[in-house]
Amino acid sequence: NSLLKAQALWHACGLPCFADDSGLEVDALGGAPGIYSARYASDHNFASNIDRLLSELAAAFQGGNASDPVRGSAAHPSQPGGWAPPSNVAEGGTPLGGVAPLERHEALATFPGSARFRCVVTLITEDGKSRFFDGACEGRIARERHGAGGFGYDPVFVTDLYPNLTMAELSEEVKNAISHRGVALRLMAAWLATR
Repeated sequence: NSLLKAQALWHACGLPCFADDSGLEVDALGGAPGIYSARYASDHNFASNIDRLLSELAAAFQGGNASDPVRGSAAHPSQPGGWAPPSNVAEGGTPLGGVAPLERHEALATFPGSARFRCVVTLITEDGKSRFFDGACEGRIARERHGAGGFGYDPVFVTDLYPNLTMAELSEEVKNAISHRGVALRLMAAWLATR
């Protein structure tokens, strides 16, 4: 989708341009909602999208041990593209020189399996060539909504860097430092700096 958007801009103006596309990928749902994240419940309403997501995950993990809550892990995995937490974020996710945005003493109950926010930025350079920059923010899906900040799936997405909070509970500064879109844009900026 980001390629289609960037190509449309390129054909309209003939100038270097970039576009992005992002979505939520849930492994237990075969990568869904993926590119359909904004219209997962078919009405572009994120409350409905979250309802559908939680309902499908609850159905997928009915019965057996899979229905037991899974607690997030304080350890973070290496990020795609060799990305690591920003230098202003300490091990475990607490911003250096600052205070964590909220504190909860135990990790949130989440569904089994991994999920991620993914963003692909497509850059079309002056020579018409396309380059792709992939950013991801790894985590899990909470069993219920928490927090009022952010938008979209933020109230149910628990990043591996902050297993006690949803993205909707993080400060904008922290969220921007770890977000999938921020990762992709920093990769693009680093590539552009080498030109």
